[in-house]
Amino acid sequence: MTSYEIYVFVLCFVVFSLLTAMFTYLITAITKMELELVRHGHRDEAIKKELNKNKNESKVMLWVNRITSILLCLVFVTAFSFAIFIRATENRPANGIPSIKVVKSESMAKKYSENTYLFENDLNDQFQMFDIVVCRHLPPEEELKLYDIVIYKKDDMHVIHRIVGIEEPNASHPNERHFLLQGDAVENPDKFPVLYSQMQGIYEGTRIPVVGSFILFLQSPAGWLSIILIIFAIIATPIVERLVENEKRKRLALLFPSEPEEQPYIEEEEPTYEIVPPVIKTVLYPRYTTKGQLREIGTGVLNEHYQDGDTVDIQSLKQKKLIGSGCKRVKVIETGKLDKALTLHVDSCSKKAREAILKAGGSIEINVHSASHSDIDTTL
Repeated sequence: MTSYEIYVFVLCFVVFSLLTAMFTYLITAITKMELELVRHGHRDEAIKKELNKNKNESKVMLWVNRITSILLCLVFVTAFSFAIFIRATENRPANGIPSIKVVKSESMAKKYSENTYLFENDLNDQFQMFDIVVCRHLPPEEELKLYDIVIYKKDDMHVIHRIVGIEEPNASHPNERHFLLQGDAVENPDKFPVLYSQMQGIYEGTRIPVVGSFILFLQSPAGWLSIILIIFAIIATPIVERLVENEKRKRLALLFPSEPEEQPYIEEEEPTYEIVPPVIKTVLYPRYTTKGQLREIGTGVLNEHYQDGDTVDIQSLKQKKLIGSGCKRVKVIETGKLDKALTLHVDSCSKKAREAILKAGGSIEINVHSASHSDIDTTL
């Protein structure tokens, strides 16, 4: 790399780093805000609409998005690898393996009207600037003929021009043939004759239009950094979406606790359950103030997040992230059949919730230090 290319690379890297830091901060802030909106119920209407959508359609869209992301990533990685391959092999002669070059001038883009040999010999193999051309293995020197298009190297540059004159060995150059080359779109031949030893390949008409401009961009420092940024975005997007989806599922569990399965109707008397008054115990837990946030938890949520024999208290609810760290009071409400035998001690518990817990074989321990008297319904 030249000193100028190093300067451009460093400049692009600094700008890239600043932009990446800024966008990472913005994405993180937006994600946190979205998670908070979901937790506090501000996205409930949108969540309900998503719930009503066809599940099969949602799965199809999910797979379409995944496949699209993978294909885009493959396209960019392939293009970047192709650009690096061209850059690494641009100085290599086409010995056995074709050499791929990007056209960087318009000297072969059209037929100049004064170059009558182009029209007389019907030579229509011109190519445009930013085309990709394939140069094949150079034939022996004696097989080169007029109007062949060859690539040669001059002052660290590659030139692809047409042979318009061949000067056989003579007194001034007894051991070498001199080849006069000229671009189809220019008026005059190249300034100096070209030797066979300078040539690196012959062009036989294989080219890819326009793509060269994209390849040149990918070969530049800005192109390298852009590819890295695109891959970063493709990787980061699913992670952010997964975080939001997990929070929406938790919110859905609170909005729509699992309902008991419908049983076939049988004309029999429903079994009666003996309601045993709850055992009120004095449990010495840390005192919680009543000024904090009050959160309601349904028995359906207890079904989903607890197993038989578990103890349900404020600390376990916080550990399972069912309530926030700042929540001070919790009230259990009945929203469905409880099928787990749990030991429950929270600030308050409704009558229906107590009945559901006792029917499932659980027990209730009331934290009398933190619950207000009005919150505890002790009547059955």
